Amino acid sequence: MNKIRSSSFALLVFILLITLMGCAQSTLEGSSDSVAERPSQEGSLQEADAQQVAKEDQGLDEEIAKILAKRERVKSLTYTYYDSEQGAQGDHYAVLGSKIRVDNFIPQNYHKEDLHTVVFIDRELGIQVGYCRDESRCKDIDPNKKVTPFKNYDRRTPFDWANLIKNGKIVNTQTIDGRNTINIETTIDGVPTLMWIDTYYGIPMKVQQGDFVITFDEIAFNTVKPEEVTP
Repeated sequence: MNKIRSSSFALLVFILLITLMGCAQSTLEGSSDSVAERPSQEGSLQEADAQQVAKEDQGLDEEIAKILAKRERVKSLTYTYYDSEQGAQGDHYAVLGSKIRVDNFIPQNYHKEDLHTVVFIDRELGIQVGYCRDESRCKDIDPNKKVTPFKNYDRRTPFDWANLIKNGKIVNTQTIDGRNTINIETTIDGVPTLMWIDTYYGIPMKVQQGDFVITFDEIAFNTVKPEEVTP
């Protein structure tokens, strides 16, 4: 009888050990499966990100992208700024890096004590300072006297407009001021926009949003010296 009991007890212990080993093996396999799944999940996320980037890039015509890339060779610009609201009177701009000089049109009836014929803009410092330095109109005015400009001259430059192009298609070609341009349709600030871009330098020469038109006339490339944009 004792032998039977001992045999039964040993059998129960053996069955219990087999059961425990089976559970442990299942747990290990489950963990292994979870670990194996992680790289697959991470790969899916990376693929989704890549697809999103590709989708965003699809909106820009390849030919436009190639032409815009040429603007990297442009370090400075000079041009006369005109827009349809300002009319026939333009302001002359010199742009080098974050610094801009504006030789501005001044109304004849402007108060002499606030008269300024040139404005210096430093975008890094966020300042605009005016000075009266025209020999014919500033004879009795200290050329180093700082004056607050009577309007904001920190307008979007051709560099700024080019950097805003994220989508678009070519609709025409045209010659402006003797320079070859592509005419593109794009969207800037949610507004349908036409833009004429120089094909050699990748710089916009004209922008139109509805009835509002901006032209960068008499544009010249890489001629500005640092002292020209410094007060």
